[in-house]
Amino acid sequence: FPGTWDSEQGAWGGWDMHLGEMRKVLDRYNPGAEIWITETGYSTWRKDEIEQARRFMVALNVDADRMYWYAWQDVPPDVAVQEGLWFDPRHYHLGAVSHDNQPKLLARLLTEGGIDRLAD
Repeated sequence: FPGTWDSEQGAWGGWDMHLGEMRKVLDRYNPGAEIWITETGYSTWRKDEIEQARRFMVALNVDADRMYWYAWQDVPPDVAVQEGLWFDPRHYHLGAVSHDNQPKLLARLLTEGGIDRLAD
């Protein structure tokens, strides 16, 4: 979840670096294997919906065969996450819509025109 839990100046080297390292290993042992991003997202807990939409587009355009965004809808505030109720507020704001189905920027752009609208 680049920009949500990591230190981008520290551990996160970017999609190109991390996927490039994976591709090197796969090319050596199983060149036909696909690379899937099985879970990524961006939390809007700081009200930065523009950044969520930007991060979605970046993840969508990396050199991976598939990409799965973490959630369409935020976790409701009365539901405990794996670590417990409100262990970390970032867990509760990863969706493209709020817990009560109010669309955030990412959802609005996708429903207005799909990827083409988001790219604008």
